[in-house]
Amino acid sequence: MSVFKNPVRFILNLAGYEVVKKDIIRPLDLRNVCNSPSAVGYYSYIQQAIIESSPELGRGRPIFTFSREGINPFVVAAKSYLVKGTLESIREVLDNYYNLVQPKNASEIFSFSLRKDSPLNKLPAWSIVMPWDKRNHKDQLKHVKKVVNKENKQAGGATGIEDGWAWTGPANPEKIIIESVRLKSILDSIKKRGYQRHNGMGGDISVYIFMGANDKWCWQVKTGQHRATAVSVLGYRNVALRVIKILRREDVHCWPNVKNGLFTTQEALSAFDQVLTGEIPGIAAKWVDYARSKN
Repeated sequence: MSVFKNPVRFILNLAGYEVVKKDIIRPLDLRNVCNSPSAVGYYSYIQQAIIESSPELGRGRPIFTFSREGINPFVVAAKSYLVKGTLESIREVLDNYYNLVQPKNASEIFSFSLRKDSPLNKLPAWSIVMPWDKRNHKDQLKHVKKVVNKENKQAGGATGIEDGWAWTGPANPEKIIIESVRLKSILDSIKKRGYQRHNGMGGDISVYIFMGANDKWCWQVKTGQHRATAVSVLGYRNVALRVIKILRREDVHCWPNVKNGLFTTQEALSAFDQVLTGEIPGIAAKWVDYARSKN
């Protein structure tokens, strides 16, 4: 957001306030959707909270952990940059990732098989939507196109989603350069100034918290994957996280994309468990071999 385009909004954000649409303020009637207190956190936003946690407990969206010793492509690329110090060292790693991980559809993001008639079998990987997400798969298609166009434009590119997605291949050379520059810029900034957060919009890595059995939990990034990568690789033991949703496995019956039939209950639970455990889907097998050879 440009300070000059909207200085009032910028000042309010720094003060901890946020300008929101009227629809967010208007009460949301859940009586005929999922008439349970558990539904509130899935269909309506609540006040955000800040916690600190280790990058080791972090999960990417949609796949990979943020462990410094793991195989997240951005982590591997960032470690290569810290050793070699060149943009090319990042680009080379990401180029290999996008060439090796090219799911044919959104279903291949998962480590388990979806039913044969799942709509996700016919949708591109970049449109992946999770059982607990508020958006359905049709809305997600529109949203991702809009967000990617905006991010690429801000990075000085003129590419769209048809040129590649940050989190799986394929991707054309311009998109790979955009992602490489973004990662390098964040690494350089944090190395020089330390990790800086603020209370305004975008001031933290925003996350979902996954609560499993026996107090096992993890966090998954909603926005801020490059920052999560950087703090992990640069050795931060803990980082501030802005919690925007808490997901409990036992609430599966209230998850929006279970209620609307996009996921079966078992598919939804399997997706939850994949994130919680950090399980890697089969589509990434070739990348796993490459990444381990780099570590």
